[in-house]
Amino acid sequence: MSAIRINEQIAFLRKQKGITQEELANVLGVTNQSVSKWESGNNYPDVQLLPEIAKHFEVTIDELLGHKPSETFGDVCLKIKSLLEGMEKNSRPEVAYKLAYLAVQGAVLPEKFQQNLSWDTGVEDGVEIDFFKQGHSILASQQVDTYVKKNAVFITSKQRYKPFTPRETREIYLAIKPLANKIVIKVLYSLYELSVHDNEIFIPIEAIAEKSGLSINETETALDQLPVQTGADGVGYRLDGGWHLPPLLMMLLPNELRKD
Repeated sequence: MSAIRINEQIAFLRKQKGITQEELANVLGVTNQSVSKWESGNNYPDVQLLPEIAKHFEVTIDELLGHKPSETFGDVCLKIKSLLEGMEKNSRPEVAYKLAYLAVQGAVLPEKFQQNLSWDTGVEDGVEIDFFKQGHSILASQQVDTYVKKNAVFITSKQRYKPFTPRETREIYLAIKPLANKIVIKVLYSLYELSVHDNEIFIPIEAIAEKSGLSINETETALDQLPVQTGADGVGYRLDGGWHLPPLLMMLLPNELRKD
């Protein structure tokens, strides 16, 4: 019997059922401390309790002990598809971010840190984990590089890397050339922040200038350097829908920012 596997299974099944440690203890006729020790891996249930625990969670004893065939990648993909289809459309992006975060951390973190990840409901000891306060981390292995900062997750496969063509190099240069200007950067992020929750709206130049702390003329000159669209009446601006550089640029910032 593996104490590590059964503690993971009991914690997972309890949270999946939506009950507390106290409620599980009452059902099984044991103390809260006993359940807590099971889930922390400091102890495990008496063998005579296993059938009752398995029956309560509607699983087999083998499943309770973690002896369950591993699911294939295809199985997991279908479950993710079902998960996303079964929730409100507006909730899907945040769930996708959490899945990406867990996948990145689980793939690259050393094994000794894996136990700190919550793989089930994102809840640990009744407290919801804040996936968006994970700080700044760069992890690298022989297969992938990962980068997590604020509300962004980035992963690249080294095995799938392809050299840049001359055309791609030129396109990158043309995309980032205007961003060497501090005023352009200010306007870029002001416009991005004003429209981040609704990329269909057009922001008046006055609002962009006020947000940037710049004059109308400076703001207008900077907008000419950026890929923006204007409203049908020529009033207001928004970033081109296919341009996603602002969140990617955030990942270039050092961990400790220098004062301007």
